[in-house]
Amino acid sequence: MKMRLFFSVFILLISIAYPSTLFASEEYKYIHDQSNRLSYIRTASNQIIFFKYDTNGNVITKGLLKPMLGDVNGDKKADAIIFSNGEWRVSVSNGNGFNPYQKWVEGHGVGSQAQMVGDVNGDGKADAIVYFNGEWWVSLSNGKGFDAYKKWVEGHGVGSQTQMVGDVNGDGKADAIVYFNGEWWVSLSNGNGFNAYKKWVEGHGVGSQTQMVGDVNGDGKADAIVYFNGEWWVSLSNGNGFNAYKKWVEGHGVGSQTQMVGDVSGDGKADAIVYFNGEWWVSLSNGNGFNAYQRWVEGHGVGSQTQMIGDVNGDGKADAIVYFNGEWWVSLSNGNGFNAYTNWLKDDARLYNGH
Repeated sequence: MKMRLFFSVFILLISIAYPSTLFASEEYKYIHDQSNRLSYIRTASNQIIFFKYDTNGNVITKGLLKPMLGDVNGDKKADAIIFSNGEWRVSVSNGNGFNPYQKWVEGHGVGSQAQMVGDVNGDGKADAIVYFNGEWWVSLSNGKGFDAYKKWVEGHGVGSQTQMVGDVNGDGKADAIVYFNGEWWVSLSNGNGFNAYKKWVEGHGVGSQTQMVGDVNGDGKADAIVYFNGEWWVSLSNGNGFNAYKKWVEGHGVGSQTQMVGDVSGDGKADAIVYFNGEWWVSLSNGNGFNAYQRWVEGHGVGSQTQMIGDVNGDGKADAIVYFNGEWWVSLSNGNGFNAYTNWLKDDARLYNGH
């Protein structure tokens, strides 16, 4: 009874501190430490709410952050981005590591439910996007910072479970996509805003655990992908909608903690990747399905809070990246596997420690 009461107090305090963020979706994960104390919570949009304890075991909530990857300066290398309470900090990739982070904008996205990066105006630089109760706000990248944020559309995605950005019509500009109980709604980018939203497919992904967008057949248009208990179902984009969904692989990722898509082989087609307790398993795309899955690396990211895919060295192949207590570790892709992991950044630990 004491444990249940203690946990209930946890949730009450968190919901007061982050009323519109933590409970935007029911899909969130509770991670405990070796003493069975709540260590951090990861939300459906990969936000991290972490906890510290004093010597008496009292909880101190240090705040919320979200690690992301995106090429914000247009040099073809994915950079390390941290969102924390409206501040966006960027550690630009130099190809061998991430440079010291700098603040690129502040006040953008306070209280937002989801934060994303994507090139919404087609200039080759990823922009900072936030979602808040149907409103999408964008802060364009100028290569050295994010400009003042502006509202690009409203009413798009109210009540949706997942919000994403991706270029679904192949015009070089990332569009705003939402998922809601099997329905996928798209608001295309015109370069200065998002157009009126339209339904692109329905019945795709009902009951699925993860929804993603990525170009799995290499035609330049991002497709709609869902993961459900080891099954991956794909609805290809035709530029005006998503086609009927088909199963592309099964048995890939059962029990995995994270599911992702990215072109790890460099052939222009996004592959299916899962993470499970330090092991990374990859199912390469052949354009019509995902091949048999293989382990590409092990021991990479044990205990990490966030796992990501992105091309951090600019060689055209997506790499395996993890974020762990302020540190960024990278395992570069060689096209057939992920190399030994190395530390690319240590000096953003102040963010994790709440400073």
